[in-house]
Amino acid sequence: LQGSEFLFPDHLPLDLDLRESREEGADDPLEFERGLSTGRIQGVFDSMNTGRFRKGNPIGAFGAAWDDSGLHNETFWLGWSAAARWAWNPSGGDPQQHTAEFMQIYYGPQASGMIEVYRSMQRQARAWQRTWDRVVSRVRGPGFGNSNGKGIGTTRYDQTLNLPELPKLPNLDVRQQFSPRYKGFLAAALARQAESDVLIHALQDNLGRASRNRYNLEVMLSLAHFTGHHWRLLIGLAEAEHLLEQASHSKPKEALSQIAAAHNRVALVELEGEDAFAAMTHTFERSQFPKGQSVNGRAFVHVLDDTKDHWASRTADWSFMQAPERSMGLGQWRKQLREVIVGFAVKHGLPVPTLVGERN
Repeated sequence: LQGSEFLFPDHLPLDLDLRESREEGADDPLEFERGLSTGRIQGVFDSMNTGRFRKGNPIGAFGAAWDDSGLHNETFWLGWSAAARWAWNPSGGDPQQHTAEFMQIYYGPQASGMIEVYRSMQRQARAWQRTWDRVVSRVRGPGFGNSNGKGIGTTRYDQTLNLPELPKLPNLDVRQQFSPRYKGFLAAALARQAESDVLIHALQDNLGRASRNRYNLEVMLSLAHFTGHHWRLLIGLAEAEHLLEQASHSKPKEALSQIAAAHNRVALVELEGEDAFAAMTHTFERSQFPKGQSVNGRAFVHVLDDTKDHWASRTADWSFMQAPERSMGLGQWRKQLREVIVGFAVKHGLPVPTLVGERN
């Protein structure tokens, strides 16, 4: 019922544009292209109604969902219910009927527009997953191999983004590189940001309507805020770069204001990201603790796999979800920009402006 997708399962059919730019030179095994995802609910239905399933005269069936990608258990109920239904009666209703009935039964008859909520969750999750560079891992070395043999498929990958170039003293010279490099990502961010606002409002509305399983909606809402932040991160970095580029052509007082504004724009979006991650972790851990707990003086030992490198196996807690953003080095970037701001202010006899999250 779930494979390697991040954040939310591909329950329903979606028309996705999967073509995104990637880090040049990376030996990325994934090839993305535009196509229609049929959805895993349709896959369950097809599996239960083919000769493959019935060939061995099975006595039953079970619906599985991998933990390796770190999805919360609450995201799987539509798929689990489909497996249970069609294991009992393989031809009992088609995927569209099952999905509609699930929304009414699981959330209560007053819930509204939940099928489109699920589609939006999928679009947000898939777009989030694909608007990162995939680079050869900086935190894990090569693996031992895979099921095809030792030394095969050993390269591991991280998700990250390159930050805007820092201006150089004395004239604040800078090249635009973030916006041109991530033109496709930024277009996706603008489209997905509007969708994110609609999704969050729909989830908030259904929190008041649902008579059952409201916690499930809270999990999805925390995920919606988490992915929504990603679009503001991309847009915020592009805006900061634009301010830095403007400063290189401005008079000293205005230029100082612009580079300080770029610093503060990035600082605020970084703080928002940590807040969104903390809120999501708090919601998740009301029902699903991290993979290991240290109890009564016995420390949990987290050992990384020699062969596989599944996303959620990188850490014992939920921090693997925030690792891509943290890997970018936003704090170090701001620290270096602060040095430029102070140096430029001193050079021109101007007061150092107030900076978010920094002491002057």
